[in-house]
Amino acid sequence: MSFQAYLDNIKAKTGKTAEDFKKLAEKKGLLNPTAKAGDIVAWLKKDFGLGHGHAMAVYAVFTGHKAAAVNDRERADLPVKLGKPAQRALAAAGISTLKQLSKLTEESFSSMHGIGPKTVQEIKKALTRSSLSFAKSKK
Repeated sequence: MSFQAYLDNIKAKTGKTAEDFKKLAEKKGLLNPTAKAGDIVAWLKKDFGLGHGHAMAVYAVFTGHKAAAVNDRERADLPVKLGKPAQRALAAAGISTLKQLSKLTEESFSSMHGIGPKTVQEIKKALTRSSLSFAKSKK
């Protein structure tokens, strides 16, 4: 079964996407830096009846190990060669598309933990290729 098939089955069973679960986990305070996979998996199993593998698939999206489709029409389009710290920072912020990134200023993006100068340059190139840019700073 492909990773996307796992996510599709989860949506069919619960009516929720990985992003929906992420928002719920944030509300419950489960997505803090000290959160453990076991706590999140246990919550998904108990509250939503997910099996261990399906719960781990959702957790993989939370941690940025896998990118989930934002919706049927808009898929994750971030550069694939970003470093792991940058991938984790974007996943923690719920950012999986360039369109979402274009709502941030370059300064706010650069200040995220895990985002270095190389990542900023890669993202700027990707935004330009997609006819997007960082939001203007409000001064």
